[in-house]
Amino acid sequence: SKSRGRGISIENDLRVILEKLHADEKLVAQRYIEYPLLILQRKFDIRQWVLVTSINPLIVWRYSHYYLRFSSVEYSTQLGEGYKFAHLTNQSIQKKCDTYGSAIEGNMWSREQFHSHLVQQLGAEAGATAAAGIEEQINEIVSCTLRSVCDVVEPRTAAFELYGLDLMVDRAHRVWLLEANSSPDMSRSAAPLRRIVDEGLDDLVDVVLDLQQKRVPVAKLSAEREKRAGACWRLAYKGRAIEETELMRRRFRKKCGVDALTVTRALAAGTGGPPPAGAARGGEVSSRKGTGLGAKVLWN
Repeated sequence: SKSRGRGISIENDLRVILEKLHADEKLVAQRYIEYPLLILQRKFDIRQWVLVTSINPLIVWRYSHYYLRFSSVEYSTQLGEGYKFAHLTNQSIQKKCDTYGSAIEGNMWSREQFHSHLVQQLGAEAGATAAAGIEEQINEIVSCTLRSVCDVVEPRTAAFELYGLDLMVDRAHRVWLLEANSSPDMSRSAAPLRRIVDEGLDDLVDVVLDLQQKRVPVAKLSAEREKRAGACWRLAYKGRAIEETELMRRRFRKKCGVDALTVTRALAAGTGGPPPAGAARGGEVSSRKGTGLGAKVLWN
């Protein structure tokens, strides 16, 4: 799909899905979340802003005030005419619906409104527990998502990047990653966004300047921000620096097909012979032939 929900379609016929994938190798097929959590009988997703101030070592900050984006019509499993208004929560799509904003102002809720809803529906203790569990899952998804790609992104000094992660919550309050977006929408089109955008951008500048101009250590800055009133960005992940040889090894593995078996076969093919000696099933093999990486690989 492209930005603003363009190119997204929902199919319930495997043959149609396979035909589309064969016709366009750039398409991505995702399993549909069959039992989404509904509010006012409507689907919603969560937009979570993420700030990356360093790739190597990976340093990720999560914005405290995520927000919810709703569909304009009630949820239905039917895929009839206008089904996108029930299934896809992208604002660019929803604004074309005649009932946009009729049930929920701007089709958006703040994080605080969501937490209040959980307490109202589940009770004070259970609602607070559910909200805390969702927050914990979001933080884990944020760190795992960036960790999975940090080794293929070229690091640049004195730079930062802002991402928008789209997440969905199911009926069991499990959180799922839908997609990650660069250059997320920062418009002030709805009431929940006006405060969030203004405070978020101001505080983002503070984080970047503290790190790059004042040279405040990450651990110290994180501790200070936990105590600072009005600080919106919280440290989500701080990794260790990865050596160049390790980066090369990881990139090679991903280019060859991600799994270690593919790498081992590539190494074996490079020598024109069988798998390296000692490559018993489940064993670990060290080899420098054909790659210059000194990579340790698994043979299954």
